[in-house]
Amino acid sequence: VETMRNMPLHKALVTPIGDYNMPYLYFLLLVSRLPIYDLYGIKLLSVLADVFAALAVAKLTGLVTKKPERLLLAFASALLAPTMLLNGAYWGQCDSVYGALSLWGLYFGLTKRPVWCLSLLALSFAFKLQAVFLLPIVAFLLVMGYLRPKHLPVFPAVFLAAMLPALLAGRSFSDTFSIYL
Repeated sequence: VETMRNMPLHKALVTPIGDYNMPYLYFLLLVSRLPIYDLYGIKLLSVLADVFAALAVAKLTGLVTKKPERLLLAFASALLAPTMLLNGAYWGQCDSVYGALSLWGLYFGLTKRPVWCLSLLALSFAFKLQAVFLLPIVAFLLVMGYLRPKHLPVFPAVFLAAMLPALLAGRSFSDTFSIYL
């Protein structure tokens, strides 16, 4: 963040800094421009993602039960899980961002909203490579009829759109995508 703060916007987008994927680097660039303590900005994203992930868990739970106490228990259990608290609020890691995007993608897939499903799964993958392990969900949703093959191009389109700001700023294709190697 400090390195980005001392660079013009354009240069910060094209300079390879760290080993984060582009969406997270966009966020770090935003933090570098805000008048707040860097660590607070970084942790804020993680904590907000924790809340959105817990909301997704509650919504997914709502697909199998309508009992409010169970929805609240699912939300609270997800939000207050020790790994969730340590990873986001304490360590400031960004895992809950791709996790929340993946969970919401699953929710929208199971509720037969394929464009939202694939868009969120693509953003999850754009954010963190580990989302690749959740991609079998797409095969399941296809087999079950929740998605159709005609919807599949949404995934690469959204993924590439997430990389577009860096590419348009002049970042090389290899610098943009080699992070996945």
